[in-house]
Amino acid sequence: IGLLDYGLKAGDRVVSWLPERFSEQMVLQFACSKAGLILYELDPSLAIKDPEAAKVALRKALTITKANVLVSQEAGDDVNYVRLAHAVIPELEIQDMGNGIPFLTPRFPHLRICIQTGFDDEEKHGWFRYHHMLTPGSDDWDSYQEQLDETG
Repeated sequence: IGLLDYGLKAGDRVVSWLPERFSEQMVLQFACSKAGLILYELDPSLAIKDPEAAKVALRKALTITKANVLVSQEAGDDVNYVRLAHAVIPELEIQDMGNGIPFLTPRFPHLRICIQTGFDDEEKHGWFRYHHMLTPGSDDWDSYQEQLDETG
């Protein structure tokens, strides 16, 4: 995962709002361990039973952990986690990650990156896509592509 490419360093904090059974969660655990990031897990199943309590839990998790990163599934089990996160972090709705301006929210001053597992950017302006974080940096990617071309 390219978390270090976004300026994170060992000791920075990540809140994961992914189910334990997701492969993305397992990859995130490995990446955080390898990079020295501190990973906190927030149980997403609360949102299925009580969306309002899930918002409170997310707010508390971001405040208590002073998280630099939030990683969430887009939706699952009839719950839209991106919308729930927007209710807690309204700045996500107006931030455009494509313009290069750093993400800022006075509610959670440590939070710099929000990542979601969906495959589109529609109505998710303040979010990075998880699968983009799995792509090596451009130099590494070019080298990887050359190796693939050579080996067929």
